[in-house]
Amino acid sequence: MKTKIKQYANDILASYEELNVTWNDDDTEVTIHKANTDGFDVIVCIDEIAIYILTDCDFHDNWNLNEFNNHEEAFETIFGIVRDMLSENMQIKVLQSNDSPYRWVLQFKEENEWIDESTTGLLFWNYFGRRSEEIYKNQHLVPRKMNEDKS
Repeated sequence: MKTKIKQYANDILASYEELNVTWNDDDTEVTIHKANTDGFDVIVCIDEIAIYILTDCDFHDNWNLNEFNNHEEAFETIFGIVRDMLSENMQIKVLQSNDSPYRWVLQFKEENEWIDESTTGLLFWNYFGRRSEEIYKNQHLVPRKMNEDKS
């Protein structure tokens, strides 16, 4: 599995020379580093049962490999999301209470409107605190058109 994902990821990422990409020692984790402080690192991890997308601003999501027909379909789906996370058509909104993050929302842009794609949050947080939010957005790649291929 590790060999398959590394080969798939390297085939896709090789066409984007501007990306700063690193792999961990056992090839189970690839990090695509942010270009500036307004963005976020995107980390893709794999184990025997799932693929995970993590970020350095604490958003995370996962997919069970059994949800897909095969590994190729899983890789295509996950790296399609990663590809979008590296463009300005996706952003992470971090909701805060008294400057402490409590919810992370992955959003995509559709017809100039931000739509929630996935949400991660804390079960317990200061409901009565002063609320604020931060937006993190990468601009590594040109946004894909909605009907465009996932690679």
